[in-house]
Amino acid sequence: VQKRIIPILEEWHSNSTLDSVLTKWENNPCPLSNQFISLNVFTYNVQGWGTRALEVMDLIFKVDSPVCVFTEVEKLWNSFKAPHFTSFYQKSTNHSGGVIITIGKHLRATRIDTDIENTVIVDIHDLSE
Repeated sequence: VQKRIIPILEEWHSNSTLDSVLTKWENNPCPLSNQFISLNVFTYNVQGWGTRALEVMDLIFKVDSPVCVFTEVEKLWNSFKAPHFTSFYQKSTNHSGGVIITIGKHLRATRIDTDIENTVIVDIHDLSE
């Protein structure tokens, strides 16, 4: 982050007016050193994994999203696995809750431990600096 902010601040302080800084930035856009690719995230309130598992599986492959977040998965969440995905589950404080995050196996991901109820935090590696 500092590598990107310091040159901006140096440009800011080296120009005499705000208008000259803005003109310079508009006329000479900074080339991006990294290529940014969008990351699609699919979210869906399942309202019971047991009765809707096949529907959910169909949606996973139709939307072609590498990250899926499912809520209200209830207790039967583990009865059906999505192929080519790693799943991270957190039980709920109520009977109809529970959250699953599925990450495509082509991405490296690890769960971040948290004491927050009804919450799953997953770190997807190598997406940014």
